[in-house]
Parts: sequence; structure tokens; C-alpha cells
Amino acid sequence: YLHIGCDEVFQMGECELCRQKAKDNLFLQHVATVAKHARSKYGVGVLIWDDMLRHVSNAAMNDYHLGELVEPMVWVYAEDVYRFVQPSTWSKYSQVFSHAWAASAFKGAFGEQLTVPNVRRHLDNHMNWLDVMATESPKFSGGFRGLVLTGWQRYDHFAVLCELLPASMPSLAINLISVSHGYFNSSLQNEIYTALNCGQSPKYQTWINLDSDPFLWDKFSWCFFPGKQVFTLMSRLDTTRRDVEAYIDRVTKSRAWITDYNRRHNFSSPMRIDEDLEELPGRLHSMVSLVKAAREALIDWFDEWTIGEWVEQHLWPLLSRLETIQKESERMKRVRYWPARPLPLLNQLSQYGI
Repeated sequence: YLHIGCDEVFQMGECELCRQKAKDNLFLQHVATVAKHARSKYGVGVLIWDDMLRHVSNAAMNDYHLGELVEPMVWVYAEDVYRFVQPSTWSKYSQVFSHAWAASAFKGAFGEQLTVPNVRRHLDNHMNWLDVMATESPKFSGGFRGLVLTGWQRYDHFAVLCELLPASMPSLAINLISVSHGYFNSSLQNEIYTALNCGQSPKYQTWINLDSDPFLWDKFSWCFFPGKQVFTLMSRLDTTRRDVEAYIDRVTKSRAWITDYNRRHNFSSPMRIDEDLEELPGRLHSMVSLVKAAREALIDWFDEWTIGEWVEQHLWPLLSRLETIQKESERMKRVRYWPARPLPLLNQLSQYGI
């Protein structure tokens, strides 16, 4: 099979020539042209994403003989499949296509900047897909070809990275094994733990609790699957980020001496600054250590460009913020004489009449 994409075609029919045709016809004509070329040149079955067909009539699709040229891959990554593709849409597809495909996700879909998948949500998506496929399959003369588990590295070309593959291995293992069996329960315990190379400790004599551990950091951080270092790195990032963000919020928003206002006006109490900076070196050390650990964990999987992008996206903003607070706080401490209040107004406020 060759998948030719064709999903989320938001910009279509823009030029003067194209505006002479209905957008649906433009789309169908394009799909038919590309599909005919792929079939004749490569002798393959052609797959397309289905979303652009959901509002198109079966008559229009039949006019372009779409059922003879392509097979639709119906994608829904949320927990409730029918919310996005209703039974009536399945009935329409069955009047055009003899077969259909389903597409789920084991990573991606639930947050553009997530670092590890929420396995609870992805598993719910897969289990719901199995129910929908069982219900809708009889409508098609050939039924479903199968379920494709997609995994995203970024949402589109311009987006930053989402969950990385090595950090998503537990999600892939659980969802793939569960889909293969058609259910998720404790009878799969040995197969899942073996797939992820977990040991024989008491920790792996009990079943998974996705409600209390949806990212599975507690359960699988002690296993030895490929990508384990990256997986545990994400857990460490989560803990460190929460701690650093809480510290920054405390000294710049809750406390009153290293706020943005103080630093803009270079005006504060050296004694109070010292109090607020006591915990900063420990946070800086944690972030620098995390940058080094990230490179060590990611180097076996990605090139320097990807590693650099990930570090810049997730670690550099916090590290930079800490360094800025430290630098500007030290500058405020060097002041020996302070102006009497009121302090000068911010020039930029004049445009608002202040």
C-alpha cells in the first residue's frame, strides 16, 4: 500500500482558475489523479485519510470512482470515536468503499508539547476503536483491513516536538498488545512486562494502575526496554520543571523583592534578595545537570539538531530564566543609594494614558 495523505486540506480553491470549481470536486479530482498514477506506476493499493470525505456525498465520490481507486483510513485519536465519525458517515462510506481502515494513536494527539504519552487516554482510544470496528465492519463488503497505530513526533512541519518515540515505548507496548488481544486486563500482565524487559521484583507481580499512574513513570522506570533512559529523563524533567517553576513563581510573583517591577527599576532590598536567592543555586545545578543528562540519553536516538531543538524547547527557557533572575538580582544588590518613592513611571504606559 501507498498512503498519499490528503488530510486537513485547509487551503484549497484559492486561485482564480480553481475558484471556478467547487472545492469538493477539486479535492476529488486531485485524489483520483494521484491515485491513478500511483496504481499504474507502482502497482500498489492507495490509502488516504478520510477527514476531507466526511462531508462529501457518496454520489460525488462515486462520480470520481473513488471506491475503485483508494481505501479510506478513518482517523480519530480521541476517546470517543463516534463523536467525530458518526454511524451515518460509516454507512455512507460503505456505499462507496468495500474496505476501510482505522487509525488510532499511541503518542501525540493530546498535547502539542507533551513529553510522554498519557497511556490511559490512548488506551481508551484503542478500546473504543475496537468497539466501533466491531459495530461498523458488517456494513462493508470486505470489512476492515486493520487498525493502524500512529505515533507523532510533531503536529506539523512548523510545530515543536511532542512525545519522542523512546519515551513512548511503554504506551506502544501496552496499546499494541491490548489491541492484538482485543482487551486490556491483568491476564496480559506477563506479556506486557516481558515485552518491556521488566524484572521479577514484587513491583512486577502486581497489575498496572493507569488511574494513579497514567504516564507509567512509577511502574516502568525500573524496566530495561529500549528507550528506558529517555523515558526516565521525562520523569526527571517533570519533577524538576515543577520545582523550578514553583520557585520562580514564588520569588517573582508571590514574594515582593525580585518581581519584574523590582528588576525593571533596579530597586530592592539586598537583604531580601539574599533570602530569595538562597535556593537558586540548587535549581541552577538541577537544570544544568538535566541538560547533560538529556544529551546522554538522546544521543543514541537522535542527531544533534533534534537534541538541540528538544533542549531549547524544554530546558533552555527555565535555565535562561534562572540565569536572568540571578544576574538581575545581583545587579540590584550592587546599588548603594536608592531614590525616594514614587519611582519613575514606565515609559511604555504613556500610550495608555498613564
